[in-house]
Amino acid sequence: MIVRASGNPRRRRGVSLIEMMATMTILTVVLGLTVALLDMLLKLNTAGRDHAAAEATIARVGRVFRRDVREADVVSRCDEGGTSRALTLGRSGRPSVVEYQIRKAEVVRVEWNGDDIVKQDAYPLPANSAPRFERPANGDRREVSLVLDRRARKSDIGAVRPMRIGAALGAHRRFEPTTSEASR
Repeated sequence: MIVRASGNPRRRRGVSLIEMMATMTILTVVLGLTVALLDMLLKLNTAGRDHAAAEATIARVGRVFRRDVREADVVSRCDEGGTSRALTLGRSGRPSVVEYQIRKAEVVRVEWNGDDIVKQDAYPLPANSAPRFERPANGDRREVSLVLDRRARKSDIGAVRPMRIGAALGAHRRFEPTTSEASR
C-alpha cells in the first residue's frame, strides 16, 4: 500500500506556456501604449515650439510696426477707410521712408534713406493668418493697423479671430516742441 503525505503533492518548477504567453501579451500592450504616448508627446512638443516661435515673431513685428507708425506722420499706399497689402510710412521733410509689404505668409519691412536701402527684414507669419494693413475712417484719429485674421486651424472655415496691431501716427512726437517753440 502506498501512502501519500498530506502536504504538497508535487512541487512545480517552471512556468507554463500559457503563463508565458499572457505575460508577453501584457508587456506588448504596455510597450505599444508607451510608444503611442511618446509619439504624441513629441508631436505636442513640436507644435508648442512652432506656436511659441510664431507668437514671438508676431510680437516682434508688432513692436517694430508700432514704433515705425508712431515715428511717422505721412502714410501712403493705404487709404483711410480701406485695406491694402502694402504700406509706406515717412516723416515730412525727411528722405527716410519705411515700406511694408505682405508677400505670401510674411511681412517684409524695408527701410529706405533716399534711394538706398538701409535695412530689410522679413517676418514669417503663421500660415493660417491673412495679414493686411488698415486705416479706419474715423475722423481726426490717425490710426494705422496691421490686422491678422487668424484661424485656430487651417481647416476652420468660419472661426476667424482677428488680431489688430495698431498705433497712432506721430504719437512719439506728441510732446516734441514745434519749430517756433524750439527757436525760442
